Amino acid sequence: MNVLKETEKYRDKRLVENLVVTSVMEYVRIYGMENTERMDRIFRKRVHRADYVAEYQRVYDANKVLFKGQPAVPFTFKDITGKKVSLSDLKGKYVYIDVWATWCGPCNAEIPHLKKLEEEFEGRNIYFVSISCADSRNAWERFVQVKQLGGIQLHMGGDKSFMEAIRCKGIPRFMLIDQDGKFLNANMPRPSDGKTLEILNALPGL
Repeated sequence: MNVLKETEKYRDKRLVENLVVTSVMEYVRIYGMENTERMDRIFRKRVHRADYVAEYQRVYDANKVLFKGQPAVPFTFKDITGKKVSLSDLKGKYVYIDVWATWCGPCNAEIPHLKKLEEEFEGRNIYFVSISCADSRNAWERFVQVKQLGGIQLHMGGDKSFMEAIRCKGIPRFMLIDQDGKFLNANMPRPSDGKTLEILNALPGL
């Protein structure tokens, strides 16, 4: 937003368009389009070149499925015991999802913070679900057992269609889903971010 505000100083419309397009598309590539209403308004006000607008609209439409209030992307994966668990099985409670892998350093760094969240909200109206995209199920099972991971632990089993559907370009990725199975935030802050605890504490009925 700071970059977009700076564009107000320039009179060259082509320069403004290039700055806005570059900034917005880079942001969307990394963070998606959750909570970008102000950014969207600025883009549509300042960018008029047809090819820029068309590409932005394509990306906007592709991301709409992840907007707040949209039905969350469904999944069915096996847990540590081999039992299939689906998103629909978890309705009635909030669901905080962590997409991760055993080999991912940033993912591992979040584990202690995730455990603290699980302890903080134990027995309350929320599930903590970790979905591993690691290729080796055996390595994942050993990791879960050795690290004594809590919550609901699931493994994708080589099926990356869920990651494609949520437009996951990097891990860890965190999401928050409401009791009716709809997105509250498809790009939640990490457990180590203080905002996460604030958001969860503010959930009605938790």
